Amino acid sequence: MAVWSDERAVQGFIRLPAHVAIMRKHRRRGVTRVTRWWTTVHDQADIWPEARRWLTAAVRSP
Repeated sequence: MAVWSDERAVQGFIRLPAHVAIMRKHRRRGVTRVTRWWTTVHDQADIWPEARRWLTAAVRSP
């Protein structure tokens, strides 16, 4: 999981040559899932339960 301050920061990371290289290197290792959600306050107490729900739902989905 990663937490970003804004869309520009996300896109900056995604386009980094090192990130592109590692994603290409490991693309056949499994499925990559991405989701985004926004909040006005960064509170880890809220973020982790939401992330767990999302990941758990992915495991149960065909």
